[in-house]
Amino acid sequence: MEAKYIDNSTGIPRVIEDIFKELEMRISTQNIFYMSGSVTRIKKLHYLYEEAKYDEINLSEEDTHDLCALVIHYLQRLPEPLCTLLLYQDFLDIHSKYLLDFLFL
Repeated sequence: MEAKYIDNSTGIPRVIEDIFKELEMRISTQNIFYMSGSVTRIKKLHYLYEEAKYDEINLSEEDTHDLCALVIHYLQRLPEPLCTLLLYQDFLDIHSKYLLDFLFL
């Protein structure tokens, strides 16, 4: 998926934004990134986003694991890693802060 799918106001690719909005409503599903999902449905969703057929996409009818698999599919095809070595320590610091906040609630 290319830059043409990026929302100019947020800088977030539409596929990612749409899926995470939907996943926020399904927070009770466990192991969402662990199971693989249906290859057929994932390919169909990928095609619909690639062709910008947004009116044919209804994420509320899609399986949670299919949506997560599409996110993984997208992230694996980024031209550069999401977490570069330059930002690695920042990611670790944020994660450590989150763990400390979580443990001492």
